[in-house]
Amino acid sequence: MSGEWLRVPCEDDASLAALLDEARGLIVDAREQGSEPGGLLVSDPLHELLLRTKRHQIEHGAPLLVLGLPVAPIAGERRSASPAAGG
Repeated sequence: MSGEWLRVPCEDDASLAALLDEARGLIVDAREQGSEPGGLLVSDPLHELLLRTKRHQIEHGAPLLVLGLPVAPIAGERRSASPAAGG
């Protein structure tokens, strides 16, 4: 049975490697606590990056997966390291 979706806290301009690294850590932490994550939630810009990166697979009917988990955008969320945002 799928569990809670994990919110991946990456900046909008994060690299794909940074996104994967952050997601992997969240997945490991959840599993160590006895939970099986149901999916990953990312900001809109990172979701768009993943869609571009996996465009070919998606065009052929494959779901958007990262590290074996489905991915969905957090509607309207944008994250930045702007000092005004307290980052």
